Amino acid sequence: MKNGSEPDDKTSVAFWGIMIAVAPAAALLLPAIAIWLLGGYENFEWVDQPVTFIQGLGILGPMFFPLGAFFYAQSRWNVARARASRRWPTVPGTVLADEVERRQGPFLMFYKLMLRYRYEVGGNSYEGDRIQFGPARVTAKQLIEMLAEKYPPGAQVNVHYDPNDPSTAVLETSEEMAQQNRWRIWFFFAGPFLFSSVVAVKNAMP
Repeated sequence: MKNGSEPDDKTSVAFWGIMIAVAPAAALLLPAIAIWLLGGYENFEWVDQPVTFIQGLGILGPMFFPLGAFFYAQSRWNVARARASRRWPTVPGTVLADEVERRQGPFLMFYKLMLRYRYEVGGNSYEGDRIQFGPARVTAKQLIEMLAEKYPPGAQVNVHYDPNDPSTAVLETSEEMAQQNRWRIWFFFAGPFLFSSVVAVKNAMP
């Protein structure tokens, strides 16, 4: 334990790894049970029936909350892994290739640095493609372009590798990438409340 209260990095990684599967299931069941207990599903009809705020949550919550829970747990898992990697041993490595990939989403452009680097551990050669722990694609164009400039092909780098699995490695132990795309958490948790409020107000108008 750290400072007498904080779990160590390995415990955090294991806990949030489990929560990636558990949290979405809980976010699906618990709000649905709460809304059922509040009577949100009584006399409910899908067609030609005004929807109350509680009923709106009963419809949208099970659709949105599990995704918000998944992205939250995934973000915390990546933060825990980034912190754990600060204690990993390091070896020299060489960047083989890098390329910025752009992918258009429904509303935003996402960026990914397609990077490959080679390193050796215990006489065995490995190739890595992870710079930091975090989502595969982010909306932070400036961050990706900065990393691409920092790690051009041929650059000599310091590789942090997992001593229990040398094929898992990162170049940086920062939490910056793990903190990216957190807007998705807010969207999927706040969305049902916002949309339900708008529908309820609209249905209450004469």
